[in-house]
Order: sequence, then structure tokens, then C-alpha cells
Amino acid sequence: MSDRPAHLDTETLQGYLDQQLDARRRAEVEVHLGACPGCARELEAWRGLFGTLAELPLVGPSASFHERVLSGVFPGRAAHPTADVLQDLIEGTLPLAARTRIDAHLTECAECRSEFDRWHAVHDSLDRIPRLSPSPGFAARVMDAVAPRPAGASSSPPWRPFHAAARGWIPRSAFGRGIAAATALAPGIVLLLVGVLLLLNPLLEPGDLVTFATFQLSDLWQLASAQVFQLLTETALVVWGSGALQTVRDFPGLAAGAALTIWLAVLTSGWVLYRNVVVPTGRSRSHVHASS
Repeated sequence: MSDRPAHLDTETLQGYLDQQLDARRRAEVEVHLGACPGCARELEAWRGLFGTLAELPLVGPSASFHERVLSGVFPGRAAHPTADVLQDLIEGTLPLAARTRIDAHLTECAECRSEFDRWHAVHDSLDRIPRLSPSPGFAARVMDAVAPRPAGASSSPPWRPFHAAARGWIPRSAFGRGIAAATALAPGIVLLLVGVLLLLNPLLEPGDLVTFATFQLSDLWQLASAQVFQLLTETALVVWGSGALQTVRDFPGLAAGAALTIWLAVLTSGWVLYRNVVVPTGRSRSHVHASS
């Protein structure tokens, strides 16, 4: 006879996995599993099957399963109406035959009648809530806000980019603003100290200081005037203007025709801009008007 122990049966393996064996039997099974590869493989197969079954979703009967079973066993017994049916009855959306059947059931079933009364109280509470309506002119304000803007129109003022750029230079912290203020006031403080020192000097009279400042300002004015005059007389615009005046003097008819052509072009451009930008026609509107 062979001393090899018998293989473990399926019931023992499942009991081992379900923790249903006592301590002595569990120890014997573990010793056998360590010595028997076949039983160990079968145990792993059962463990994988149990894990797959544990991951399956639990399937339960529907809410009306109980009533359908009882109705099938006792054909004369009426099923309880669901909450949706009771609410449809309150709102008056049930067909006449169903409404008659549910009314008859409510007279016989105290449980359904109590549930019907609770739903009726909820609907009455909802009906008592005040209904909110928009204020006068609400539709017009909405349409004005969503109406398409004319071509070329801007929703922001023209100074908005400069304002945004200026805000970017302003420090955000109190320490930064203090440093900026000190930097801005430093030149003025230095000039004030220089003026005080000059006035306190006994060898310098206030009249002499005023005379010196007047001479300096006069020299600066003459230098600036000379530079501006030289710039104006040597620019291409001044040269072109001088040539244009000479042409008008030499060919007055040609100059009059050119002026008339430019005048007509300006009028035509202004009319096109007026019709398409300032006052566009109604044919290009893509939204309907809201009536109050």
C-alpha cells in the first residue's frame, strides 16, 4: 500500500477558503497543501473563482417585484401604485382608466392613501412658493448686452491700454511704493538743499542769483529756438510743402483739379464709413427683438 495521503476534496478546499475549518483540521490541510502540488493548484483555482464572484455586482429584485409576484399568485389582489404613479395622479396626467383604478385602490388601501396624502402635501407646499418674474425691461437689457457690436466698435475706452501699462509700473507692496516715492522726491530734496545753502552764503545776494538764472534761461531759450527753426526748415515735409506751393504757382489749373479730386474722395470715404459703421442698415441684424 502507498503511504501517500489522499487528495483533499472540494468541500474541504472551499471550507479552508471560507475559514470554516477548525484549527486542527486547518493545520492538517496546510501540511497537505505544502506537500501536494495538485491540491495546491486546485486551491488557487478555487481562490481565483471566489475572487471573481466577489467582484460581481449584487443583483437585487426591482421595487415592484414583490407586488408582481403577489399579483401573479393572487390575481384579484391589486398592486400598490408607485410614487411616480401617485404624483401623476396629483398632477392630473394619468389616463382616465388608470385614474379610476388608482382612486378605487386608495379607498381600500390605508398605506397607499397615507403616502398619497404626503405627496399631496408636498405638492401643495411647492405651489405656495411665490413665483419669481423678471423685472420690467429685463428682456431689453439682455438683448442690449448680447447684441452684436458694429464693426470697428471697441468695448473699452481708448485710454484703457495706457492705463493698464501705467498700473504695471506701480509697485504693489507698501515697501515698493515707499521706495518709488523716495526716488521721486530725492531730486527735489537735493535742489531744495542746494537753494538753502546758496541763500545762506553771505557772499551771494538773492538778486545776483536771480540775474544768473535769467541769463541761463535766456541762453537755453535761444539755443532751443535755433534748433527748432533748423529742424523745421530742413525736414522733408517743409521741402515738399515748398515744392507744392511752387507747383500751384506754376500750374494753377492742375492744382485745382487735384484739390477737387481729393475733396470728392474724402466725401465718398466719409459716406461709406457713415453707412457701414456709424448707422448700419437693419438687413445685417442676425438677432430678433424681444417683445415685452
